[in-house]
Amino acid sequence: ALPIYDVPGIGQFTGFKDEHPSGRHFVAFARPGIGSEIFRKDILELAEKTILPKFTFPGHYAITGWTFLAKSYFGADHMGDAFVASKGSTGRTAEKVGYSVDRVMFDKLNGQPYGSWKIVSTLVDGQTYARPTDCAEAPDGSIFFTDDAGRKIYRISKAGK
Repeated sequence: ALPIYDVPGIGQFTGFKDEHPSGRHFVAFARPGIGSEIFRKDILELAEKTILPKFTFPGHYAITGWTFLAKSYFGADHMGDAFVASKGSTGRTAEKVGYSVDRVMFDKLNGQPYGSWKIVSTLVDGQTYARPTDCAEAPDGSIFFTDDAGRKIYRISKAGK
């Protein structure tokens, strides 16, 4: 997931990862009596000072790249918003998620993210057609996104362009 934070200063705590004895990394939350001996002893202190994200995508979206829009190609209301590439995750037994390019909208008055809108889905009826990995704003303001599965570059433009 891609968390978006509003961090007021250097050295702020935005969360932590811990290491399981198996070597796998995970966010550590203590559950008394259920393996609590492998968790950090200072978990409550760390949780109290954690700054929570202002916006995040669900897990397994596998966000790998994004760009903030500086041009008004899609309209002035898009400026300052982000286009985000999510390549999805492979090897899941559950329903696939991600495989898209989404717009994260930012409030123009307070600068905070408030929602997202799927612009392109490359997952149709369970079939994956591309794995978006990054986005870039072109000189004209349209958006390019890369596909690491098909090794292609796609362009998102206004209708009729």
